[in-house]
Amino acid sequence: MSWIGISSKALSRLDEIEEAINYGFSGLELMSEGDQSIEIVFDKLKEIKSSFEIEITVHAPYRGVNPASPSEQKTCLRTWRKVAELSSEISDYLVLHPGRVANPNFREDHLRVSLDTFSSIRKELEDLGINGLVENLPKSKRNLGWSPSEIKEFLSLGFDLALDLGHANTHRLEEFLSLKPLEIHLHDNNGKEDEHLPLGKGTLELGILRKFKRVPWIIESRNLREGMESFDVLIELGLIG
Repeated sequence: MSWIGISSKALSRLDEIEEAINYGFSGLELMSEGDQSIEIVFDKLKEIKSSFEIEITVHAPYRGVNPASPSEQKTCLRTWRKVAELSSEISDYLVLHPGRVANPNFREDHLRVSLDTFSSIRKELEDLGINGLVENLPKSKRNLGWSPSEIKEFLSLGFDLALDLGHANTHRLEEFLSLKPLEIHLHDNNGKEDEHLPLGKGTLELGILRKFKRVPWIIESRNLREGMESFDVLIELGLIG
């Protein structure tokens, strides 16, 4: 992989990134939510990036932000724009969720709203020098973007892909392997639910990572210890040096 990072969701404090870097991680994906919202931690992130010379990507918030809801579309775009403007100073990538479906009977309508939301911000991201990445979600009648067919609709707008292999493992993982992601998200499960287990604790076939050696890998774990555990599994399998 070009580099391997850990999601800030695994860190109770951003200063734990020093421990993660010392362990071997070379990057961080900021989940811009709560007390780790980019507006709050921006100066700290710039300092971390400079001090440790690490790579940083940013994941836009998704709790309370739904691009697939007509009533939330304007709020979603305002939030994304604010995050994108700050992200452009520290990151090349901004990861976005496709959104949630309020009523599965109107799934196609929600998909069209989400595509319109994504389309509305694409040029702004381009002007900021940011690659907008759509992330595939776990299989659920309430989630958009858990199937390759829906993800391809977002890619057709000019977005790139953050391929979450844990999420893909809840559908039919092999159907995602022909896609060309710019980033990989890593966590494990038993193929039915989005459990975010350490790597090796579920059914995710880790050997497929060899197909994605040229893009960043982000370990998404519930805490730093489990992130390190997943890191060790990748070493044991010879997937990282």
